Amino acid sequence: MTKPLTLIDLFAGCGGMTSGFVQQGFEPVFAVEHDLHAAATYGANFGEEHVYWGTSPTCPTTRFQRLTS
Repeated sequence: MTKPLTLIDLFAGCGGMTSGFVQQGFEPVFAVEHDLHAAATYGANFGEEHVYWGTSPTCPTTRFQRLTS
């Protein structure tokens, strides 16, 4: 069995693009969204554990380091 391709979604919104990638077999592993309500919707759709609510420049680099280790 092959390992699914992973996806990082910057400017994620509520996850419309992520939904298309998931339908094609991708696995979302991280998302950044600055709007609280959109981030909450994304979290409800794809899991809150990998959603960062804030802006890309303020995202702690430790979040990215865990993805690459």
